[in-house]
Amino acid sequence: MDADGSDIHLTEDEKQRIYKPWSYSVIIKIFGRKLSHIYLKQRLVAIWKVSEKIILIDLGHNCYIVEFLKEEKLHKTLQQGP
Repeated sequence: MDADGSDIHLTEDEKQRIYKPWSYSVIIKIFGRKLSHIYLKQRLVAIWKVSEKIILIDLGHNCYIVEFLKEEKLHKTLQQGP
């Protein structure tokens, strides 16, 4: 950390350890009306035709993290999704 406390320096190993849990995740923002967490998750599964579980984390301000369990599901959704 710098003298003023503004920077945190991480090694490549530390960065990889922090990034790894989020490697199959995307951040989405919902515009328009507010949707319930359950309804949004159901709609994403239907729209993206996901056959397995996804994890939806509410970040506030209509932003969410969508976490996939497999890398290929993430890539399929990003490449072929709406």
